[in-house]
Amino acid sequence: MKPTNTTVSADKTAFTEEKVCWAFFHAGVASGLSISKEAKEIDTSWIVFNKPPELSNRHAGFLLALGLNGHLKSIAKWHAFNYLTPKHTMTSIGLLLGLSTSYMGTMDTTITRLLSIHVMRLLPIGSAELNLSSLTQTAGVMGVGLLYCNTQHRRMSEVMLSEIEYIDIRNDSCVPTDSLRDEGYRLAAGFALGYINLGHGRDLKGLHDMHLLERLLKIAVGSKKVQYVHELDKATAGATVALALMYMKSNDESLAKKVDVPDTLHLCDYVRPDIFLLRTVTKHLIMWDKIEGSFGWIERNLRSFMRNRYKLTEIKALDSEDLPFFNVIGGLCFSIALRFAGSGDLAVKDLLLHYLDQFIRLCSISSMS
Repeated sequence: MKPTNTTVSADKTAFTEEKVCWAFFHAGVASGLSISKEAKEIDTSWIVFNKPPELSNRHAGFLLALGLNGHLKSIAKWHAFNYLTPKHTMTSIGLLLGLSTSYMGTMDTTITRLLSIHVMRLLPIGSAELNLSSLTQTAGVMGVGLLYCNTQHRRMSEVMLSEIEYIDIRNDSCVPTDSLRDEGYRLAAGFALGYINLGHGRDLKGLHDMHLLERLLKIAVGSKKVQYVHELDKATAGATVALALMYMKSNDESLAKKVDVPDTLHLCDYVRPDIFLLRTVTKHLIMWDKIEGSFGWIERNLRSFMRNRYKLTEIKALDSEDLPFFNVIGGLCFSIALRFAGSGDLAVKDLLLHYLDQFIRLCSISSMS
């Protein structure tokens, strides 16, 4: 553990690569981020010299970190293909996201081609199935969002919207469901659509005839046809995130009202509880200037039937009916954290610690049944 370089011993046999692959990946990201953005000698030969004989999850994270600091701009393109050829999922994810971040917002044609061959939807109709994991394709979709960040590119916006909206018509019991377009993939498409049109919700230049807002609202908060409810439920989170990024800081009150949590207890039964967290964060990202770090603000932004317990101190027993309420509180705390990030505001810190303590207390209550 840095910076004291203490070694924490652990039983190696308990941690196989499969079990803790993301932990190794993030450890790699952490070590890569310790290299300064200003470092000069990070070129192709240095990166390849550090490549392990066997591709590992730790090195995959290291590649992503180099990309986050812009160091992958100097890598020779054919080395990128060398990394991708073995189809090691984590390495592909780290490299695709790292390259996209290094070339963020540039619409670079070579990187676009590199991403396109990893995303089924960007290949011509009738192409052979891709021999790639859905995680790699998800990273490819996310990469497109970063590469085209803030460009309002029409074709890519269309692709991302269609991936969020996609409904598998063949949903008979005899046909296997579409394993690629799971919730994670659609969430990545939502982020990508949001990045491509970042903060441009009110000024959609050449995209007006696509009716982006109406179509996203329909998925994010609209009532759903029963036969498609499972397909559309996968898309809800992606559509909500896309709205949050497109209308971020626009202070559009009418949209914030539409995205907000339902105003009656009865309607809360029709929405998955974890979506409440996203919808709350979306509402406050839109109404950015109104966020305050105080208990009063949290109380005012709860629906009337939730207000009496806004400090969480009165809750002594767990009840699944309270899940929407907990998620809304979580969303409000997250919004405050985003608004005051990096400010060092002590009053906000105390407020967030109060809720953290309460949630830790709630987690230790034993359930009734």
